[in-house]
Amino acid sequence: MEYQLTIDDIDSSLVFMYTPVTEEGVKGDPQCTMTDFVKAGTPSVSNVYVVGDIVEDNTIKGNGKYFGGKEGLSKFQWFREKENGGFLLVLSNSTQYTLIKEDVGWCLKFVYTPINLEGQEGEAAFAITEAVRKAPPKVFDLKITGEAREGSKVSVTATVTGGTVASSRVQWFKASSSEFVNDHELEALCTSKVSKTFRIPLGAVGCYIVAKFTPVGPDGEIGAPAYAILDDVVETLPPSLNFLTVTGEFSEDQMLTASYGYIGGYEGNSLYSWYLHETEDDEGSPLSEASGLLQYRIKKEDVGKFVSFKCIPIRNDGIVGEPGVFMGNDRVTPGNPTVLSLELNGEAIEGTTMVANRRYWGGEEGDTVFRWVLTSSDGTWNEIEGATSSSYSLKCDDIGFYVSVSCEPVRIDGVHGSLVTTEAIGPIIPGPPACRSLELAGSMLEGGRLTSHAEYTGGVKGNCIQQWFRSHDDGSKDELIADGEPKGVSLVIPECFEDNEISPIKAYFGGKEGTGKYTWFRTTEKLDNLEPELVASCSEVVGETLLYKPSLVDVGFYLILCWVPTRCDGKTGDPLMAITDNPVMSNSKSRPFHSKEIKLREKHLL
Repeated sequence: MEYQLTIDDIDSSLVFMYTPVTEEGVKGDPQCTMTDFVKAGTPSVSNVYVVGDIVEDNTIKGNGKYFGGKEGLSKFQWFREKENGGFLLVLSNSTQYTLIKEDVGWCLKFVYTPINLEGQEGEAAFAITEAVRKAPPKVFDLKITGEAREGSKVSVTATVTGGTVASSRVQWFKASSSEFVNDHELEALCTSKVSKTFRIPLGAVGCYIVAKFTPVGPDGEIGAPAYAILDDVVETLPPSLNFLTVTGEFSEDQMLTASYGYIGGYEGNSLYSWYLHETEDDEGSPLSEASGLLQYRIKKEDVGKFVSFKCIPIRNDGIVGEPGVFMGNDRVTPGNPTVLSLELNGEAIEGTTMVANRRYWGGEEGDTVFRWVLTSSDGTWNEIEGATSSSYSLKCDDIGFYVSVSCEPVRIDGVHGSLVTTEAIGPIIPGPPACRSLELAGSMLEGGRLTSHAEYTGGVKGNCIQQWFRSHDDGSKDELIADGEPKGVSLVIPECFEDNEISPIKAYFGGKEGTGKYTWFRTTEKLDNLEPELVASCSEVVGETLLYKPSLVDVGFYLILCWVPTRCDGKTGDPLMAITDNPVMSNSKSRPFHSKEIKLREKHLL
């Protein structure tokens, strides 16, 4: 008969009793024998194995069958396989191990070293797992943050294993109850691929907001979705604006467009209005033509002012919210000066006044520049000096040429636009000889002198006939009146600018005028006494023709003109002198909008 010692027998002695018995059942005297004290066996372990799915993020457990007395602090160790075939210790003193990302693709070894209560250590045994498999993406700690109110932004936060939050997908739903079983009880509010942040729409009022979070791995593997729900139902808001803006350029003739975001139930007939402000702080004047519109085209009259847009939100039940106002940051600027159209009107006949009609756009017009050009048949052209207005009368010297005009628009603040030029008209032909105007000047008293002024047109001027008659009441006429003595009646000099040719205006008396003598002087001081000797001694002669163009050296000096009137028969009269009230000005200075002629003081010298 055998008996296998167990752990309970350790440190005890066993007694074996033998009682003889006959076939008939008669017992004899029993005999006993006693063993020595039973000792513990050497510590050992068998049947070592690992339980659990060898998948990332799972917790596995190592087991084994111990033998050798009472077990003490046996050693448990976990090793990860290395590339060289060896193993790396990753955890000690635990029978459990949670698989991590670094374990994926490698085997793990569980080593069990048996140690009895007395500290005696036996031979270690181990078990090796299969290669750790990658875990499918999982989501933990999913929750929605934000207020359950219409128009509010809510967002999801979560922890994703086996993937990333960025690559995962979120779909937003509304639910009539805070408890739901599956997607069929939910109503989608958006598509499946949206931002993790979501603005609650009006249609979700009175419902619960639900977020469905589907984790996705880097390789596109999809994990099991998780759901999160807001604790409260979505509340509506009073009518209000969550944004208000105006797009467009705040410039003349540009279109401004207002846009806004409405929240607070279903919108009714909200009110729109545009205002014009002298300053940013004043209340502004309503632009009635744009009332009720979301667009407004800036007019010329708005230049230099501020434009604002006001929206009053109104719900469909008539509840009115707080108005929103958008004020433009800058004043309205004028448009770039532009000539929209340019036409040259008039016939190409000598004496005709050609007129340049233009349509200007771009703020308030300033001193727009006109340039008149004569072009010959061979294509050469010359700018007509002094012709800077919008009209020009064709002269005898223009005959045979083609005439055109260019216009350079100038805004009132001095900004120049692009030059526009008309097509040339012509060739210019002579007009019939005619006297366009005939005037008599002088005192109608005995002893007075009369002067005739005639404007001739019609090609090259010939020997026009000038006659004086004495007419009586009965219609009879006497013989010609003899020519008077040559005399300068008046002398006027326009305002003087550098590089602008001066054309003095003079009045002559005394028969037919011949070629007079002209002398221009330059002086640093304004002379009150225009005596010839004084002028000659303190001035410098700069010209000897009727026309004179000041140059840079004349800027800052006064100009004096001495005119000796001469009759056609060569007889001369007394000289007439004039001095400017102001020195010659640089052409870089701003010219006045309307040029003025300054009549200078004149004095007859004996």
